[in-house]
Amino acid sequence: MCVTWVERGKPDGAARDHRKERVDYRETLTPEQFAVYARLREARKRIAERDGVPPYAVFSNEQFAEVIRRGVRTAAELARVDGVGSARREKYGAEFLVILAAQPAAPAASDAPK
Repeated sequence: MCVTWVERGKPDGAARDHRKERVDYRETLTPEQFAVYARLREARKRIAERDGVPPYAVFSNEQFAEVIRRGVRTAAELARVDGVGSARREKYGAEFLVILAAQPAAPAASDAPK
């Protein structure tokens, strides 16, 4: 018996790549926002190493970008970021909120340069 698998919608049966496309946050965030993003990533790396978990288990790059774009400063605002549940917020939120609180207020999303 021989079975052939053909992906629909792809020419010549090419396999689909289910990974998300990489985002260069240097291009999508302002320089000031990217500086905060870099500090958050550094803190995430320290936390991940301390807790013995992969960095993405703490917060994802996408979540950090969303936190910065929204100008998050409180735990309540952090709770409104997709994928940040109460357990993650309670375990890691305070450490990131300290970094965010030390930053000048971010411009509203509509004010940010494209």
